[in-house]
Amino acid sequence: MRGRLDVWKFLIDMWKEKPIFGYGPYKNFFYSYTIYSENEYILYLWRYGIIGIILYIFWYLFPIIKYENKKFKIFITPFYLLFGLSMMIAAITNNPISHPMISTLLAIAMGHHFALRKAPF
Repeated sequence: MRGRLDVWKFLIDMWKEKPIFGYGPYKNFFYSYTIYSENEYILYLWRYGIIGIILYIFWYLFPIIKYENKKFKIFITPFYLLFGLSMMIAAITNNPISHPMISTLLAIAMGHHFALRKAPF
């Protein structure tokens, strides 16, 4: 059995071999090595490379920052801010978005955020 930091180092060392696009979903890899990433950022980096981690982070930030008239305008509801920040913090030591229930809650939070803004994407 490996510790969390050992697994993170192992995955980051592997990611260095395929840094742009990563290894893809490849679930059998984790089953065959009997490891669990325990960090969603490292998991997305390993699976989808630099492009995937940028898209993953942007996915959190998109509802908050909207580009308009060549300036960034910020639309933040306290509920979405707290929910998004808690998910981003939880992702350091867990894989919250990989869990279907948490993904559903995040989708509801995003819907709530956009409904309060009354503005389309």
